[in-house]
Amino acid sequence: MLLNEYGAYFFALGLALGPSLVQSSPRNVYSRAATDTQPLFDYEKKQISMDTANSWSADDAALFGFDDISTNAHSVTNSSKGLRNGCKIFPGDPEWPSDDTWAKLNQTLEGVLIKTVPRASVCYAGANYDATSCASMSKNWTNSYDFREDPVEMLSPDTQGLTCQPPTLYNSTSCTLGGYPVYVVKALNAAQVQLAVNFARNNNIRLVIRNTGHDFLGKSGGAGSLSIWTHHMKDTRFIPQYSGPSKNGIAPWTGAAVKVGSGIQAYELYNFAHDNNVMAVGGEAQTVGVMGGYIQGGGHSPLSSMYGMAADQVLEMEIVTADGRFVTASPSSNQDLFWAVRGGGGSTFGVVTSVTVKVHPSIPATSVSLVFAAPLKPKDTFWAGVRAYFDNFPAWVDAGIYSYFYIMPISRGGPRVDGSAGKSGPMMIDAFMLRSFMAPNKTAAETEALLEPFTKKLESLGIVHTKNVKYYNTYFEAWKDSFPLEPSNLYGEAPGSRLFPRKNWEDHDLYEKTFAAIRKSYTPDRNILFLMLSPTLARGGNPDNAVNPAWRDTILHATQTIVWPANASVEDKKAVRKRFTEELQPWRDLTPGSGAYLSEADRNEPDWQEAFYGRNYERLLGIKRKLDPREVFFAATGVGSDGWEVRSESGLPDENGRLCRVGS
Repeated sequence: MLLNEYGAYFFALGLALGPSLVQSSPRNVYSRAATDTQPLFDYEKKQISMDTANSWSADDAALFGFDDISTNAHSVTNSSKGLRNGCKIFPGDPEWPSDDTWAKLNQTLEGVLIKTVPRASVCYAGANYDATSCASMSKNWTNSYDFREDPVEMLSPDTQGLTCQPPTLYNSTSCTLGGYPVYVVKALNAAQVQLAVNFARNNNIRLVIRNTGHDFLGKSGGAGSLSIWTHHMKDTRFIPQYSGPSKNGIAPWTGAAVKVGSGIQAYELYNFAHDNNVMAVGGEAQTVGVMGGYIQGGGHSPLSSMYGMAADQVLEMEIVTADGRFVTASPSSNQDLFWAVRGGGGSTFGVVTSVTVKVHPSIPATSVSLVFAAPLKPKDTFWAGVRAYFDNFPAWVDAGIYSYFYIMPISRGGPRVDGSAGKSGPMMIDAFMLRSFMAPNKTAAETEALLEPFTKKLESLGIVHTKNVKYYNTYFEAWKDSFPLEPSNLYGEAPGSRLFPRKNWEDHDLYEKTFAAIRKSYTPDRNILFLMLSPTLARGGNPDNAVNPAWRDTILHATQTIVWPANASVEDKKAVRKRFTEELQPWRDLTPGSGAYLSEADRNEPDWQEAFYGRNYERLLGIKRKLDPREVFFAATGVGSDGWEVRSESGLPDENGRLCRVGS
């Protein structure tokens, strides 16, 4: 339950501002070069220029003034507040803005400031208690389509601190904000983003950027923060033939493209592309905000074995930077920024308002699902079947294939595993669950031929399997039919991942060790998700961007998920997390020089700078320091975040605590 349209009232006290702080058609030559080609969306035309800022009163400038990073001084005001004991200003601090100041911000924003009241507050004693609303909300708590419309909920509630959850799922005993932001700006135009960035910077308040909240590491939340919610920037434009600037003698992209708002989600992007007889490179999950942390962190895709990473498709971005200015990042404008935001991570270099990306002609596809289990077979037989699948990875990715599959324990009713006479009941069995063997531009017959070495091996091992092969006229239809809606708000779990390079298959001894390590990692308290893909530089069009170089040699992205009981103590959770990080070490040892995907990883990953960014980290850090010297933007494990720490109330890796400089 939230203020504004979420059922209460606009938080505005009607204070007079004097002259308007927003200009609909600003004169801001700083932002765009003559060779940048894509017109702004209408919501991007409403922005704040320096001419407008220079006309503000001293009081308005103190709150909303731009920063001048070139001179390390404020261009409009020098009254920016400092840290308190090395920490960002926090509710309760003397420097925290007054209610009147927040009201002034809301009026300046034209009424889009939301004061956070957690949805689950209707389940706890207090003014918001409503048993009927609680029951309805709890029933749909894990529905990703319901989740997307909330401004503060986080995909992994453990990263919020579990301070206000539906009691039937997790009893928080009371309801507090925890790792939720205090206020949210429901951004509808560029000016509102600029005002929010400037206000947070000038008041030294923690700033959070949230699109859909689909982030496993908790980057979309933060205690004591102001959040910018970009979810409603959803404009779209189809560009039949893109024309843009070249760089270093490389010819520009001249195929079709789309310019889309940063709030666009995968299902919306794919529908729009399909309506224009093209397809876009995006993730398999339906509700991910494609142009947020997904594409800025690299973005793997079912089309990666054909077209590389999602970040490889980016042609231009519109961004509000840490100094509050609205700029275009492209091969000819703000080139360091353009390099960094294509793979260097979200919530780090700026707030993206729109992205222009390549799209590709629509093609058919075949998708295959296949399941086998081993309730009565020796485990060695089951794992021989799994090994048969792994054996084919190099050939399959070179044919443009993407594969999404699990190895996991599942419960099945029937005879007990020990075969005890006269007894029955559920048993846990090992299962290989291939959700999709996605074969773009392949017929059903071609796809079955690719799978034949694997399926014949299963038959020779006596492994009964269920297989479904379906041909689709378009990749869009194949995607829509092949991938489930991912749930949100799942408790008591955390991921850890590794990128396995092709050389681990090419060297026989190394391959033996790799497969043995993966098998050993599989235990009853976790499942393992595998993505087979090959987003090489060549397949991505040989881009120069900040995508982790480890991706370019990868043919397997493997993610373990550790789980713990919902009622586990803090100390037990710490022990489980510590053990999990240690148990991932064999994967790291077998892949020196590789890394992990920054969006689906262990938040406690050792040497995360190398693991998530590789050799790009030092350059990214230099750009971060240049463009955000006051460290306005922070995200856990983001570039430059190693100088900060969230002082969590529980000591767990979550966002429920003050953001402070390390050692302060």
